Amino acid sequence: MVNVQLCVKYESKLNISKIKEVKMDKTENGVKRSKYFPQFTASMGVEGLIHVVDCYFNKNATKLNFTTAEKWANFDEVLDSVAESKWTARITNIAPQAPTKNRLKSEIKWLIGSYAESDNPRDVLIEYLKGPSCKKTFSKSPQEHADRMEVLIRMANRLDGTAPNIDDSNTKFSRRLANRLLEIWKCCG
Repeated sequence: MVNVQLCVKYESKLNISKIKEVKMDKTENGVKRSKYFPQFTASMGVEGLIHVVDCYFNKNATKLNFTTAEKWANFDEVLDSVAESKWTARITNIAPQAPTKNRLKSEIKWLIGSYAESDNPRDVLIEYLKGPSCKKTFSKSPQEHADRMEVLIRMANRLDGTAPNIDDSNTKFSRRLANRLLEIWKCCG
């Protein structure tokens, strides 16, 4: 049997209070606006990279009204030197007309995949979520456990793999997870 690397574990929750931030500015119509962006470091792993990407694209870049070109130009600012080196090597030879919004998403998906350390990290993470390592411990409250499981499920859905996303259409896994959470609430809630 091949030993497959797990990209994130239940017990290794990302501590966002320790994430270094970088300041980015944009001047539009004579008004300067600033936002602080979390900066990814390799020690944060794929969970940290997904957090940084979500903050960059879904929150701060939108609030600063970044164009697609500005998102391309500034993305390396939220990466540490190792990740920036990977990113730069990957995008250096992209033709000038090619840096589109969809291409940016595709390249970021590649970067996330490179930190996931597997050909099908979604499949590996979903199997892990079904296993004993993700059962609620007595030291965790039901809410803490449910929150962590939700984070891991969302993360699994963001990763590449052949397994279907965990959502309402994936009823077998959803039912199994719902039953497990019901058991937790009955005995501990």
